Amino acid sequence: MVTELREQGLQARVELQEQIESEYRVYMPPFASDAAARQTLASLLGNGIDSFLMTTGDLSRAISLGVFSQQISAFALQEELASEGYATNIQETVLSNTEFWIVIRSTASSELDALWLTLLNSQPSLKQSENLCQIIAPED
Repeated sequence: MVTELREQGLQARVELQEQIESEYRVYMPPFASDAAARQTLASLLGNGIDSFLMTTGDLSRAISLGVFSQQISAFALQEELASEGYATNIQETVLSNTEFWIVIRSTASSELDALWLTLLNSQPSLKQSENLCQIIAPED
């Protein structure tokens, strides 16, 4: 696409935009048996502690107590549960999202508008974002 845009006389380049985030799961490690896991789950729910039994993967028969975007929130829940006598672990999961952006520079907005409509016809999943000139509209 960049090659085609350049052939049309536009200044275009590809930029890689990567977002990396973490989430933190508070959980009780897998129990030795289904019966032990279900008994503990019933106790947690009976005490008003939101939780559920995980049934697949490495944490099968573990009990999930919450997933948080902030590590401090996971630690706070872990401390609260410890004060009630429940031992828990925290598992960090790193989430990565990579986007490829095509940056087009042009002085004629009508030229870009026409180009955008053409691109949308062939690839409707595209999204458009306008970045204003740094000299005119600097970011704080």
